[in-house]
Amino acid sequence: MKALTLILSCVILAVCLVQQTGGASTAVSTTTTTTTTTTTTESSSSSDTTTTESSSDTTSTTSSSSSSSSSSSSSSSSALKRLRRRLRRLRRLQRLRLARQRRRYNRLLAAERRRLARRTTGTRSGTSRRSGTSRRSGTSRRSGTTRRRIVL
Repeated sequence: MKALTLILSCVILAVCLVQQTGGASTAVSTTTTTTTTTTTTESSSSSDTTTTESSSDTTSTTSSSSSSSSSSSSSSSSALKRLRRRLRRLRRLQRLRLARQRRRYNRLLAAERRRLARRTTGTRSGTSRRSGTSRRSGTSRRSGTTRRRIVL
């Protein structure tokens, strides 16, 4: 799961870098389009018709390249959003899975502690409830004190 998260993070970083380089060229194309359009507007009032037509051709070429680069940047932007969303979902699922495992472990640990507590302090007489065998005293691992245990 950590490897998948690392791979997705690298992919997102790569897409960000591509988007930044693509974003810079888009900004230049948009600026060029605006400048050419302004030139066309100013020269339309003049008497030079051939210059106006060539400016219009340049404008259409620049705007088509600008629209294609902006559409590619918007598609990479949407792909980046999808990747981020997927990464968030994977992290959330991983968090939920870990919480579920932790709860299960704690539940099993509590059940085992209850079972051991019942087993060691189940009866106060010298015999066990189950088989009637007598208990022997033994040393505890923790502190070296004696503790009564049931011998099965």
